[in-house]
Amino acid sequence: MKKILAILAAAFGALFFACAPVVNGSAGFTAGTMPYKPNKNDIVEGFVIAKTADGFDKTLFTDKGIDVCGELSLTGTGFTYWYLHKNTGNEALLKSVFSIKGVLSADNDYKVASPQIVESKDIALSPSSTEPVASTQGLGDGNVLQDPVSDAESYALDITKALQAYKAVGYGTEDVVAGIIDTGINMLHEDFNAGVESVVLYAKSAQTSGGSYIGDGNPFTEVPLGSNWDDDGHGTHCSGIICALGDNDKGIAGVAWKKTKLISYQSLGCKGGGKAWAVYGALADLTNTVEILRKDPTTRTAEEKAKLPSYMDSNFQITQKTVPVNMSFGSSIGSEYAFSILTNALMHNVLPVIAMGNEGRYTAAYPAAFPGVLAVGATNGKDKKARFSNNGAWISVAAPGESIISCGHTGSASYVSMSGTSMAAPFVTGLISYLLSFDSAHSLTPYQIKTLIENS
Repeated sequence: MKKILAILAAAFGALFFACAPVVNGSAGFTAGTMPYKPNKNDIVEGFVIAKTADGFDKTLFTDKGIDVCGELSLTGTGFTYWYLHKNTGNEALLKSVFSIKGVLSADNDYKVASPQIVESKDIALSPSSTEPVASTQGLGDGNVLQDPVSDAESYALDITKALQAYKAVGYGTEDVVAGIIDTGINMLHEDFNAGVESVVLYAKSAQTSGGSYIGDGNPFTEVPLGSNWDDDGHGTHCSGIICALGDNDKGIAGVAWKKTKLISYQSLGCKGGGKAWAVYGALADLTNTVEILRKDPTTRTAEEKAKLPSYMDSNFQITQKTVPVNMSFGSSIGSEYAFSILTNALMHNVLPVIAMGNEGRYTAAYPAAFPGVLAVGATNGKDKKARFSNNGAWISVAAPGESIISCGHTGSASYVSMSGTSMAAPFVTGLISYLLSFDSAHSLTPYQIKTLIENS
């Protein structure tokens, strides 16, 4: 453990500042303003999520004229969640669902969105500044000369001492897998590909013609490698912060710029997305898939193999104990369904890394305010709290989130500057991925990683 702490301390000695909550006149909270309250506009009209024991007879729903639009069983828990629809108004629908014997709980489905980006602008450098540099120096020497956009425009790796870490500590030898649930990823981008090899392990989307991702014949849609389904750019930008390739004479370098494979779920910015059912369903699907990929390939059953993405290498195996997953989104309401899936993920060593939100106040947004997750606030180029960053007792750490340069979704060589806690969270996801590349950290649990980062 001392060796791991030494790696972390040396690697990112000035990475974050402690974020103790201060109420009554603190930064981010204006005296006299109304406290943050759940927003009824976040309710998805006509849809509710019910919980039953496994083996529940779904005809008990349909006999009451309720459409069963989806079914999700949390492996090993003994419980199943049902996505139900009826155009009677949510209050009447909930009353009808609760009257059915065997229903343990029920709640509305809620809208989920990425925190509103504070600012965004395309980066257009002069031709000379984007030409490959003659110098052979790079990240291993403590600079970004072989990543020209970072060299010209980015401060995050420098101010956090990440560049010093790459030089002093180096990079680990272990392969690492990280996840992201967002608007998708532009897999055509030059900073996500080394020749024919992509940093993306697999990608899935909630997008279906019917707008519902799971149920009778509607699993998540496989996104072909080398395609771009990200129409928004938020997910591509966050993905670049995590693991854009470094030392390739192109663009930027992500925090975990080497030996990282990314699992991407598009559950925002698409038809069928932007709802708790789709967003947390993505986390459940990722958790289930990770559990299969942790097994020795020779011991996987035919059923397990069939659940893996069709284009995956059948011999691929996840060897790390913890898989971090970036979740730069939120809602004003925290549901039992969301909490159960987050808890299930943690039980299976999947660590959610979540943006605090951008209202600039003491705000309990979810899932950031749920216990057990790693909630991230934002700092600026002066290593101070960003004006827009939320704060609260549930915050774990803060990381650079103002004017962050990363990959764009509009072309293979597009780069964009964005500001928000959405940009800070993937910096931490990248930090965890970098840490896991070291053999002495490869077996750390989510709570050990969370504690190490918070305490150092």
